[in-house]
Amino acid sequence: MKTVTGIFLLSANAVLSQTIIFEDHFDTYTVGQGTAAQSAVWETWTGGTGGGTNDARVSDEHALTPANSMKMVNGRDMIYPFGDLSTGRYSVEFNAFMHDQAYFNLQHEKGINWAVDIYLTDDNEIKYLEEDGIENSIVVGTYSYDQWTNFQFTIDMDLDTILFHVDGVLLYASNFSNSLDFMPSNHLDIINFYGIYGFNGVTETYYYVDDFKVTQLESTVGFDDYYTQSAITIFPNPAKELVTINAAEKIDRIVIYDLSGKIIKQEQVSAANYQFSLAGFVPGIYLVEVHANDGQTTQKITVL
Repeated sequence: MKTVTGIFLLSANAVLSQTIIFEDHFDTYTVGQGTAAQSAVWETWTGGTGGGTNDARVSDEHALTPANSMKMVNGRDMIYPFGDLSTGRYSVEFNAFMHDQAYFNLQHEKGINWAVDIYLTDDNEIKYLEEDGIENSIVVGTYSYDQWTNFQFTIDMDLDTILFHVDGVLLYASNFSNSLDFMPSNHLDIINFYGIYGFNGVTETYYYVDDFKVTQLESTVGFDDYYTQSAITIFPNPAKELVTINAAEKIDRIVIYDLSGKIIKQEQVSAANYQFSLAGFVPGIYLVEVHANDGQTTQKITVL
């Protein structure tokens, strides 16, 4: 699995410029009718714009902001097309209310190349999948039924990074170019909300989507609102095989401790990027101390 190569915070005082590309609160649509049938933007998997048999209905049963939302149940299959983006920085954000399980994904190319699958299972687990096979999914967090949860992907196609936040907490970060279909790509084609059922841990789908928003981030000097506030980043976390450390300046050395304070590994580095194998590490929590020209940090990582 390819791990993340770098996410930077260059200025604590930088101003983040944002341009909202699209947002939808579903409040202008007629309740009980299809979303794509009433929208020039939303599409169904099989019917494109204008609706179809798998068009999700607009609902007023639950809404985070009054009065409507998009209701996803078994077989409903909705797409927002980004227009095959391949450069730039974007935030994709929405809120979901899970009455039963849920599933959504990002795709590099519709129907051909999946980038990320997110499964919200009946064990209340949030599973993140970026390579083929559900056995490779990583449990990155938990969710609760019958309450609104905020999901956000922050994608930087120029740095090849993707961050996954839930309720404002960074749960996972990796390379955006990773592919479930073994075809690395920096393209962002669609986000797909699907009423999946009967496989990969999801036995029934029943959830609502509200306040969907796509934002272009136009800053080269800081990402305070979206990126972890450290000039030194360590990803992925949790990790199974490899860990990458990235700094804006040269890393001098790293020291890894277990929770008893015992030094497990230390290395002189003399580079801005360093990657090490977790072979021989016992699953658990470790402290990674990084010394670099632009600062020092100690961060916890979980080894699976």
